Amino acid sequence: MRYGRIKIIDMDVDNPGPLAGVRVLDLTAVVMGPLATQILGDLGADVISVENRQGDINRVMSAGPVRGLSGVALNLLRNKRNIAVDLGHPDGRAAQRIEIPMTDAVRSFVLTEHGGAAICEPPQGPAGYNRILTPLRGALQTADGWIAVQPHHEAHWTALLEASGLPELVGLVGDPRLTSRGVWLNPGFAYATLGRLLAVKTTAEWLAFCSGHRIPAGRAASLDDLIAGLPQAEHPEAGSYRVIPPPARFSATPASVRRPAPLPGQHTREVLAEAGLTDAEITALEQAGLLHATERPNRAEPSRAEPTQAGS
Repeated sequence: MRYGRIKIIDMDVDNPGPLAGVRVLDLTAVVMGPLATQILGDLGADVISVENRQGDINRVMSAGPVRGLSGVALNLLRNKRNIAVDLGHPDGRAAQRIEIPMTDAVRSFVLTEHGGAAICEPPQGPAGYNRILTPLRGALQTADGWIAVQPHHEAHWTALLEASGLPELVGLVGDPRLTSRGVWLNPGFAYATLGRLLAVKTTAEWLAFCSGHRIPAGRAASLDDLIAGLPQAEHPEAGSYRVIPPPARFSATPASVRRPAPLPGQHTREVLAEAGLTDAEITALEQAGLLHATERPNRAEPSRAEPTQAGS
């Protein structure tokens, strides 16, 4: 899908999104947390991202047109205001300390699915969600390309098997291994069967067929294809860039891009003043080295990605 250009609309739009009026304090870092708060910002929330004085690592996770605005950060930090403060200093943090270790967060996410039968005491079976763990899951080859198809119901399997025209596959109609529960118990057989039947038609033929039978399906695209299809916008400092559109669509209060990604500490004084600090108090914090003052970037000197061992 090609979008053309997208306009960064004014902050005073009539319908800024379903979360208009909600304020979010964003203490996340790297990718997954900032992505979650980016979605909230797209939906209208007033997101205030808090970074240390060096800036979050997503600002240098790829090359970018100006220092502090990598290609990653241009989308990840949109629809946010930004303050840069030394939270490690007693004067730079609030009363409560919040800590969410990455390993604990990932473990919680993974075990939600993969804990499975092993969560019970005594265990009712091994850990692991078979459908996710099967090596056959993913895009499968058609007669002329690659496609991702996700048959959820027995009716989906029946339609696909019959459309293949292969007697050995048509004969599997009604096979209990090709039901929702059967696929969960033995995903390898299901995905091997799916691979065999998809190979008999072209990608376009299967996309049309799946659309007509309400079977989730999509053409497998390369990263370059996906990026080429993104809309373009203009950043006041970084220039032209490609916007990753908000994935959620609301008919009455649509998501939108209302703020371009900020520079580190761009809104520090503004946000602290809203929090009740006087101009003199903010200046004192700046002079103490606890706040970061934004410097105007030089677009003639694009930033370079810096190596890092941090994960997302």
